[in-house]
This record gives sequence, C-alpha cells and structure tokens, in this order.
Amino acid sequence: RSLIRDSFWDYNSAQGQLWSMPFNNSVPLLYYNRDLFVQAGLDPNSPPKTWEEVIVYGKALTKDTDGNGEIDQWGLNTHKDTHWYLSAMFLENGARIISEDETEVLYNSPEAVEMLELWGKFVTEHRIMPPVQHNEAKSDFLAGKLGMFLASSARLPGFLEEAPFQLGAAPLPSVAGKDPVEPIGGASLVIFQNDDPAILDAAWEFVKWMTSPQSSLYLSTHTGYVPIYENALDWPELATYLEENPLRRVPIEALEYSYAIPLFVSLGTSDGQLRKAIEAVELGAATAQDALNTAKATVDADIAERLQEQK
Repeated sequence: RSLIRDSFWDYNSAQGQLWSMPFNNSVPLLYYNRDLFVQAGLDPNSPPKTWEEVIVYGKALTKDTDGNGEIDQWGLNTHKDTHWYLSAMFLENGARIISEDETEVLYNSPEAVEMLELWGKFVTEHRIMPPVQHNEAKSDFLAGKLGMFLASSARLPGFLEEAPFQLGAAPLPSVAGKDPVEPIGGASLVIFQNDDPAILDAAWEFVKWMTSPQSSLYLSTHTGYVPIYENALDWPELATYLEENPLRRVPIEALEYSYAIPLFVSLGTSDGQLRKAIEAVELGAATAQDALNTAKATVDADIAERLQEQK
C-alpha cells in the first residue's frame, strides 16, 4: 500500500474509510496545437504555466482567419466536464469544495468567486473562449480551429493518433504565485457484497492482479491513464517507453500536484450545479457570485436530504 500515491487512496475513500481500489486514474491537461503556436509567434516548447499567461497566449491564438468579421479560430476551450477544471481553479486559489463535516459546500467564497469571474472573462472581456461551446470543443481542436484545449489525460493517445497537427501537452495552468492542482479523475475497482466466501476471495485476487505494478504499467502504456504507483518513473520498462513517447511523461509528472476532491454524498449533484453556474456566467445570465450562491443552495439542500435518508 505504501507504494501507491496517497492521493489515489484519498480518491477512493469517504468518511475515513476505503471503499474502492485505485485503477485507471487520470488528470486534466492543457493540450495545444503546436502548429498554431508557431503561426501566432508563440514558442511551442513553452506553453502557458499560469492562467494569466493563458490569456496572453489565447489572445494571440484567437483570430478571424477569413476576414468575415467573425472569430473562427479560438485560443481556449475546455471539454464538457467543465466542473473539473473550475474545481482545480478553486483549489489553486485557496477555495475549498466542502466543509470538514461534509454538510455544506464552500465554493461561494471570495476565492472561488474570483476564479469563476476569471472564467467568465475568458469569454467576455478577453474573448479567447466561445460561450457554451464545450460540447463542440474536442472536434474544433482536432479540426485545427482551437489553440488550447483542457481535457483529460485519458484522451492523449487518441489525440496523438487523430490530430493532423503537431500536438503539445502540459500540466494544468496555475494561479500566479501558487502551486498548481491536478484533481484526480477516472475509475476504481470495487467488490460487491456476496454470501459466498470463494467468490469474494476470487474477486480479491482479481483486484490485486488488476492493481499490480505489472497491470499498472500495461494500462499506462496503452491508455492515457496514469500509473498509480509513486515509483513508476523508476521502472525501466516505463522509462524506455517514455523516451520513445515523451508526451506521455506529462501527466505522470503532473501527479506531483494530484489532489482528490472529497467524495461527499452529493458530489454528482455538485458537479452538475457547477456546470450550470459556468453556463450562466458564460452567457451573462448571472454574476459569478449569484451563480455560485445558487449552486450552493441547491447542493446544500441535496446534502441535507441525503444525510437525513441515511439516518
């Protein structure tokens, strides 16, 4: 157990108890089109490291390429799981997702509001990201219409295969002067209850095999998921693979800043409400403060209802 990163154990735990086993985990990355960087006069070997730099790069990449008065090449967009990236921004800026007793969410704080306001400015003030076009962002990126794209490391192999341009990848940008945060995503392994001890024993043997270093090595060299073992970069087989596939090193090195968002009873509801808050701000339908206040009220009520059902 000591060889697996603590953040992966945290990702599979709730209320102080381990509920599942780490398996195919991922982190968010900043993908970018190296060809568009060069065309915009940007160094493709020096992607943005902060959100402030993202704005600078985004402005250089956002263009009306055919001169018809409409932007057809955007600097930045994210995949449709927008809550994941906003949560990272919250955490980077010192905001918290959930209270210690897990009875209320805390992301209507000034630190969180500041980050959603920044997100909104990507669309309105800085005009580097189109409003509510996250469902189309992946296809836009692969079509060469998007300079930078926030998405899971799980998509790295597909992008390497499909992109008709030179692909770049970097860790998630951070708030200037603060450490980045890489919130863990992906799936886990669980064993369902069963009255037959033989079935439980067989299931446990299977889980041990699936989470072994050998299996983790195979998964991390055949998918975009990261190895769960802290010493993975010391494995000779992985070192050889990374020499031949240098972009695959990016998400593994980003694990230094991996973080497990607490698994509270209304996490799914919370994610959905954050996506709604983002949409409202991108459309100008609500301020960041009002949008997050609404999200908090909805999620807090859901938490209270679920906790009452557990009594």
